[in-house]
This record gives sequence, C-alpha cells and structure tokens, in this order.
Amino acid sequence: MQPADTSTEAADRLVRAGCARNVPAEIYYERRHGSIITGRVRLFELTEHQILADRPTYLNNDGSIPCGASVTVHFSLGGSRYQFDSVIEETDRSVSLGGRTEMRGIALSKASGLADSQQRSDLRISMVGYDPITVRLARPHPDLPDACPVDAEILKGRIHDISIGGLAVLVDHRVPDAVHQGDHFFLTFVLPSIAEDFCMLGSVRHTRVVKASVSLRMGLSFHPWCGTRFAHDQRRISQFVVEHERRLLRRRR
Repeated sequence: MQPADTSTEAADRLVRAGCARNVPAEIYYERRHGSIITGRVRLFELTEHQILADRPTYLNNDGSIPCGASVTVHFSLGGSRYQFDSVIEETDRSVSLGGRTEMRGIALSKASGLADSQQRSDLRISMVGYDPITVRLARPHPDLPDACPVDAEILKGRIHDISIGGLAVLVDHRVPDAVHQGDHFFLTFVLPSIAEDFCMLGSVRHTRVVKASVSLRMGLSFHPWCGTRFAHDQRRISQFVVEHERRLLRRRR
C-alpha cells in the first residue's frame, strides 16, 4: 500500500474528522487459507493510541475478525475514499457515543498513514462481499497474440476488486514465480447476476504478496482485443459497478 500522505499527523486529522461524523467503515480481514471476512462499523473516537468503533456487522456468515488480527480499513470522507492498515487490539472495548452513551465496541491501532483507495480514474469496487468469483488466466499464443493455445496452462485465482479499467486477482503466491510486469493473460470470469461470461485481455501492472497469507495479489489492466467485444464487456462491467454502488448507498442510509 502506497500512502497518499505518510505523516501520522495527516492520518490523525482525517480519521478524527471521520470519527466526528461517525462515518461508516469497512474492515477486511484475510484468513490464512485466502478467504476474506468483511465487517462494517462506524468510527467513533480517536484516542492517543487507538481508533474506537462499534462492533462489526459482518457481511459473511462464516466467522468474525479475532483480536490481534491484521486488517485493512476503508472509509469515505469529503468525496474521497481512504484506506489504512491496522490491527484489532480489543474486541470488547467500552466506547462513548457523543460523550453520553456507553456501548461495547472495538479498538483498532492508529493509522500511521493513509492511502487513496480510488487512485485510478475508474471507480473500483471490492468483491469481498460476494461469493468467491473465480477467474481463469491463460497466456496468449506466442505467435498469435489474439489467440490462446489449446493446451495453455490455466492459472486460477479469485477476483478481489474490479473496475472498467482492470481488476485485482488473488492467486497462490507459490505459483506465479514467472509472472512479470507487462505480461499478458486472457481472463475469463462470470459476475453475479450477469449470465454471459467475460473474456478479457489483461496486462500485469503490479504484484505483491498479501501479508500473513498464502496469496499473491496481481493487478491487471484491461486491453482492447477482438473488435467490438471489448467495448461491450466494459459497458457490462460499468453497469455492474454502478449497481453495486447504488446498493451500497442504500444500505448506508
């Protein structure tokens, strides 16, 4: 994660403003076998060493985030979306709401820096609230860049986030030792509520090992191919992203 501003003072200022407005936040926790638990909270208070929030409401039904877990926290403020790495330090903390009401909540370690969750020009949405979405990656034919060999090796991953410009895929970090920036892959996948499969051509922009897991995260950008099919697929992804954001906004009201 590349911080937009590495200073603790800047992070404190934005988190404090979020707490003052009790903004909603999403907490992502990736377990060792690769599945992700997502919890929603509201930020309530910034203390000298911690960020206090209410107890998470979980989107998944397969567990909760334990004390001591390393997590990524996302929140929106002033039209921008931020993220920071943190640790769940307490799961049964007394939290004061507006200086009057005491409630049980959680305590997160303070953010040492914030990153912009929407650095791309295209709106990117997280897929962690959905059932795992498998994506199959295959290299193009060495002599026919617009075709895939019939005996191509298939690398399977799971979509982490997506925009009309590209996607991030989680794969086993032991597999793609030969994957480099600029490599091309054909990507096939299906999105929820969309019957027709997607077949896109992607270029590797970056890779990084996800801390405390066996996953490697690959960021790929989409590239035009196969005539009008590319524009058609981008329109369908755009519609999916817009509908996702509408549902998210309705939940936050």
